[in-house]
Amino acid sequence: MRRVGSYIVYVICGMALLGTGLMSQGQRSTPIAPAPIPAPIVAAKSLFVANGGAEDFPQDANTFSGGPDRAYNQFYAEMKKLGRFRLVTNPSDADIVIEIRVTSSSVPAGNSSRMDSQLHAVVIEPKTHVTMWVVATRIVPAIRQSARDQNFDQAMEYIFMQIKGLTGTP
Repeated sequence: MRRVGSYIVYVICGMALLGTGLMSQGQRSTPIAPAPIPAPIVAAKSLFVANGGAEDFPQDANTFSGGPDRAYNQFYAEMKKLGRFRLVTNPSDADIVIEIRVTSSSVPAGNSSRMDSQLHAVVIEPKTHVTMWVVATRIVPAIRQSARDQNFDQAMEYIFMQIKGLTGTP
């Protein structure tokens, strides 16, 4: 009798859990309004672009053209061309700082490994050093140098477009 009683308790608990799961699937959650973009980002007139470098920059066959400063040079040129900000050479003169960097790590791929790289843009308030926003994207790996460079450019374009939208640049 004791076994039957505990079996019934398990069945009832299981049905209750199943019912709860089914009910929650049928209910739609209310869409969440987007949180505001921090005011210093939108109001910024001057910008310091910081070179966050290339952490563990691959020195093997997976290297991107342009060396470890490629992300900084490319992002700086894009921000200059955009004309939205007055680019300054001292972070204390800037309304915001954007640090651009590449991270790379070796990940297993079958019997060997491949480099998995990401591009990061970190928006910082220079007076408080608070990170206000981060945009990151993966750089798709490739075998050929030209394809690696093209994938780097596509990742940079994504970062640039996100920052452009974030700062309210048409």
